[in-house]
Amino acid sequence: MIKHSINTRLYATQFVLLFSILFGLQFVYLANGDVLNHYPYISQDGFDWYMEGVYLTKLLAGASLPDLPVLRPPVFVFVTAADYIAGNQGLVLAAIFGLTIFCTFYFSLRIVDSVYESVEKNAWYIVPLAIGTTIYSLNFFKPFLLADSLSVSLSLASVFLLITYQLESKKYLLPLSVAVATIAGLTQTYALMPYMIACGIGVLLFFLVNRKQANKYLIALIMVVLLFILLTVAWRWLMPHETIPKNFSLLKFSVDMFDFYVSTWGYYFSPFMLFFILYRRYTIVIYTRNMVVISSALVVILFLLLCFFYQWPEARFTYYLWPWLMILFFTSIKIQTIKGSYLISILMLVLVLMVPANYWAPTWPSVKVSTNNWARDYFSSMSVDRKLNVCKENCSKTNEFMKNSDPYVNSTLNVYNQIKGI
Repeated sequence: MIKHSINTRLYATQFVLLFSILFGLQFVYLANGDVLNHYPYISQDGFDWYMEGVYLTKLLAGASLPDLPVLRPPVFVFVTAADYIAGNQGLVLAAIFGLTIFCTFYFSLRIVDSVYESVEKNAWYIVPLAIGTTIYSLNFFKPFLLADSLSVSLSLASVFLLITYQLESKKYLLPLSVAVATIAGLTQTYALMPYMIACGIGVLLFFLVNRKQANKYLIALIMVVLLFILLTVAWRWLMPHETIPKNFSLLKFSVDMFDFYVSTWGYYFSPFMLFFILYRRYTIVIYTRNMVVISSALVVILFLLLCFFYQWPEARFTYYLWPWLMILFFTSIKIQTIKGSYLISILMLVLVLMVPANYWAPTWPSVKVSTNNWARDYFSSMSVDRKLNVCKENCSKTNEFMKNSDPYVNSTLNVYNQIKGI
């Protein structure tokens, strides 16, 4: 293992922790005491997530409510409900968003560490991993009121617990991993896939050498699927609704997304591509019996395929595989000099300064060298005033924000205005 001259693990961890704390504090500042009214980074889905948290609190209080237009998965709805109960000031959301940034780094790092027999305090992958989980361009959507960041961090945590169980054989870790994986799946369905893949790899790796151990992974796989199904059914029974998101309805065996992903992946993955071109003193290690490497490779392949065939051009979906791609890269590449670590770190930082006109659909012709990247925009943003707190009746016709919004947002905010005073 290549050593750094300073304790980079400590400094990188401190940087991620500081970034996470500042991210959360900025969220509270931008929420300005009323998330839906003042927080600027709310997409169409974001209004829905928060409204459903309010809906849940009113429902549990015994109120008679109209059916939800669309029912979201439960975990992030519980988060927004907790934030609403805590005063609607963004305190809970800020804590969760900051924590998920740090946990994404922490669990990714620990998963990579687990591959190496003796982990050096100053392993070469720590700095680029810290960059990749904080200021890197693919994190552009994290300020938005969405469940994806939380679901990915929970997914990483579930696989980390499963790997730790394999290494340490502590019995409580297996059911704990099942519980965390279930929670991840109940945040966003796709977050269950990495754990299921890791369990499947565990079954295959131990099937011939330790049938009892293989059966444990199989039981974990079955249990997480059953729990996910049972709790999903219970959630849909609890919450009156008209429909649910059709997660896989846009999947189509087509090459229509080819041009979009040539641009998107060409932009976001360019540091890794350039690394292989510019740096020659590395070795690619092929593992045939390592759960981390095999699982992360399969997760990356699966999500690449799902993104490519999902007929919705949005770069946010690429984030689902991003931590697993970093894990795969840092566990499969062995560098011979510390210059390799410096190079990948510099390349990632360079991309941070190469800002596209639209992070959601980046194109190389629109890229400009600028310090006005997503992170600077977030930390320099100001609160807005949608005037929803003074909206009474016929808000769609009288409120300027709602008049300029699409029907989906209008429908969501009409329900919110209808139930918030109940």
